[in-house]
Amino acid sequence: AFYNRELDIGENFHTEHAPKFDAGKLLGSASYEDFAKLLKKPRKALILVTAGKPTDMVIESLMGAFEKEDIIVDTGNAHFKD
Repeated sequence: AFYNRELDIGENFHTEHAPKFDAGKLLGSASYEDFAKLLKKPRKALILVTAGKPTDMVIESLMGAFEKEDIIVDTGNAHFKD
């Protein structure tokens, strides 16, 4: 499952990549809440977001949709010299 706050980018990603997988294997969502509903519990999410405030905002938003046992992994999308 995936979520992109820019819905047109998410739709284009789905249109391009869904045919490469079996039906129902690539699931897009329109909100953090919808994204959480698509994942099996305990949920696990990898986030690939620009380092800093954007990452903090995504983590806060996911925490609002996730439960205590769920896992959020910040993949550290920053320049290696940071």
